[in-house]
Amino acid sequence: MIAKPTPSIIHHFSSIKDPRVNRQKKHQLQDIFFISICAVICGADNWVAIEEFGRAKEEWFTEVLGLKHGISEAYYIPFTIYSMPEFCK
Repeated sequence: MIAKPTPSIIHHFSSIKDPRVNRQKKHQLQDIFFISICAVICGADNWVAIEEFGRAKEEWFTEVLGLKHGISEAYYIPFTIYSMPEFCK
């Protein structure tokens, strides 16, 4: 029996419209979501902890996600997420 492929977390979040201006898109939105989810699952409970987790695992995230600009800074993560209408309702 051949298993059907299942969508990945990254694929799931890639369908969310990114409201940021193109020149401000240093990090892919789905990468920010993926790193944030991984960090929270591992115990991060604030934006700084998410950044610290990302930096601690940066080599792995770079390999998996193909990061070009490293890990997003803590102040930028909530700015990105809260700028999205889906999260402001």
